[in-house]
Amino acid sequence: MAETQEQRNKRIYLETVERVWNRGDVASAREGLAVDYQRHDPAVRAPRGLYSMVEIIDSFRAAISDLHYEVHDLIAEGDKLAARWTITGRHSGTLFGAGPTQKDIRVSGQSFNRFADGKIVEGWLNWDVHGLLEQLGQVAPLAPL
Repeated sequence: MAETQEQRNKRIYLETVERVWNRGDVASAREGLAVDYQRHDPAVRAPRGLYSMVEIIDSFRAAISDLHYEVHDLIAEGDKLAARWTITGRHSGTLFGAGPTQKDIRVSGQSFNRFADGKIVEGWLNWDVHGLLEQLGQVAPLAPL
């Protein structure tokens, strides 16, 4: 039985997370991400393109040793895929201007991705930037509502 478009997109997304984020094999990023990949992330603005995304991945992996990207939920429909995830690791390098704290960090987020020709061509991200900065000692905790 042939893979559906949704199954293929889930497989590509999970393989890309495992190879690129978890193993640090950024050379394989082109297998899952389009050359003109566009990241829409208010916290990490970057120019369009695969190489810009590789730089982002490299900087996070350099700052967070033992980085692990865990996918909790995937929902796919047609050329779209939504993911809920958590990144964990130890803050061992400079990240968002914060020098290494050697603290264990945990940050959660969601992404919404669009696929074309078997590659991720666009991603919209929403993640707990404030929570990460709080863990790095860069901002004060939010007051309760």
